[in-house]
Amino acid sequence: IDVAALERALEMIAREQTALSLQFSDQGLRLADARKIPVQRVSCADSELLTRLRELAAEEIDFRAGSSPLRAAVVSTPECDVLLLVWHHLACDGHSLGLLLERLSDAYDAAIAGFAFVAKPSSDARALAASEATYLGSPQAEVDRVHWYGKYAGGFAPLFPATQPAGREKAGALLTREIGRDAITA
Repeated sequence: IDVAALERALEMIAREQTALSLQFSDQGLRLADARKIPVQRVSCADSELLTRLRELAAEEIDFRAGSSPLRAAVVSTPECDVLLLVWHHLACDGHSLGLLLERLSDAYDAAIAGFAFVAKPSSDARALAASEATYLGSPQAEVDRVHWYGKYAGGFAPLFPATQPAGREKAGALLTREIGRDAITA
């Protein structure tokens, strides 16, 4: 993984996606200027990889300290590099994850090739939140929920744990599940 290109790609995405500039303060939620999303670099032995990924994923995103709702790390072993992305649900949810990863991939490819990345116009995070709230309160949201729960009933575990272990209510979770191409393109 070219970490410098990844940092440029994340910066491009942060300029494009206003949700990545969300910050909390005593006055509430606000949009900060687009910011750099640093990539943490970690090296470890192959045998320590999962432990390090779990530790990094469990680090809290502290908005009051100015943290971005998206955190990135490249964990390198003698055998491989692994990109770990940790995001707060305000920045990315199940609906927008694919879009964010697609845009990040495009921006990374552009950064590697030395091309300019053409950012899409920023969406208004407030308008997006209002639209999402409207959708979630609609009859269609219930139809969609029933559809997707039915589609994966019996053979597909939920991606996210329903509960956190005691004392870990604010911690993230490490998800190491592969989903077959046929399931995500259906």
